[in-house]
Amino acid sequence: MKKAFYSVAILTVLSLTTSAFNTINKPLLPTFLKVTVLDHLGNIVEGATVTLYASEEDYFEEKKPVREGEKTDKKGRVTFKKLEPIQYYIHAKKGDKDNVGEGVSTSKLIEGKINLVNTIIKE
Repeated sequence: MKKAFYSVAILTVLSLTTSAFNTINKPLLPTFLKVTVLDHLGNIVEGATVTLYASEEDYFEEKKPVREGEKTDKKGRVTFKKLEPIQYYIHAKKGDKDNVGEGVSTSKLIEGKINLVNTIIKE
């Protein structure tokens, strides 16, 4: 009887420990990407449209965006929330200026963090 009790107790403790460990390892925050758009002199660009793509092919063909274009704020920033921790391709445009060839892709995003990236638009 004692052996059965101890076996059940040990299994219960192991189960609770495993469950707690799995909960601790999950990120508390969603994955964010904060993009700052700058001009060739390093000045912020307010009102630029920023679109995210999950592949280089989609970026070049401008199809299947992960997130539709969002406008940068007065600090030249736009924040994308609840993203997968992968590499993204950024298209930033304002008027006749864009970022083609200037900081187009991110590194793989860090899960559960606010990832920061700058991109430069030029004529």
